Amino acid sequence: MLFLVALGLVALTAWLPGGVTGGIRILGQSTSTVLSVVTLGATAAAGAYLLRLSWRRRWIPFAIGLLTAYAVFGFLRGISVGTAYPHLLQGESFWKAMPCLLQGSTIGGLLIATATIYSGAQSGRQSTTPERELMLRTIGLGTALLIVVAGIKTPALIGPYRMSFSKTGADIGPVIFAQGESRDGPNGESNRFPAGVQNVYAFFSVEKLNSNDAVRLVWFKGGDELSETSKNVAELRAGHQSKLVWTRQGFPSGAAVGGYFVEIDVNDRLAAEASFVVNPR
Repeated sequence: MLFLVALGLVALTAWLPGGVTGGIRILGQSTSTVLSVVTLGATAAAGAYLLRLSWRRRWIPFAIGLLTAYAVFGFLRGISVGTAYPHLLQGESFWKAMPCLLQGSTIGGLLIATATIYSGAQSGRQSTTPERELMLRTIGLGTALLIVVAGIKTPALIGPYRMSFSKTGADIGPVIFAQGESRDGPNGESNRFPAGVQNVYAFFSVEKLNSNDAVRLVWFKGGDELSETSKNVAELRAGHQSKLVWTRQGFPSGAAVGGYFVEIDVNDRLAAEASFVVNPR
């Protein structure tokens, strides 16, 4: 029961504004990693449940086992390279050469949906499985399905978005990634970059912040921290004429393929978290 409560809290945070990319974090892992691990577990559980059902055609259990392994691998690969959770469900999963609906992570979501429907249907008719077990399984799978839906509904191009906290007044506007800067503005704006790119810039506004507000910027690749800088707004604005300021992450040997994100804190409170992807050439 405690597990279902924890799962429900994860699902709740995923449906909050920015919750799929800047929501719950556990043991220092990014939100995308946490949601991917939860969905991976739900996919494995859904596959195991479907395998235990009686099927008239012998090939169906074999197909379910194969699809479950394919889906689990899709999430494992996404976790290892740091792919953002919405991207996993919107075309950036294994196998990228396939249409989105046939990629591993999407198949995992479909397995969870199928298992939820079957478990719910089983609850409505006579079954050898105890009613409490059926109910808990249906609730658990249904809650995991809500997390998947939250990931699907989040726009895939999640580089620019905003998050604001009224207690701190930390409104930094949209976070914009680019490959360069020109006249204090983004040059080559994107949230998808080719492998080997040597610099990625993150632009944001400090117009609504006070000059002594402390801004902390942390760059990550997956769950690994790449760099951290802390400056006050006055220091960030020094030498900048526009309303935007920027921070740069350099990759002297070229950026490796995978998912990256930058976390921006204002006065020790999260103000924004935005992600980008480095794709193979």
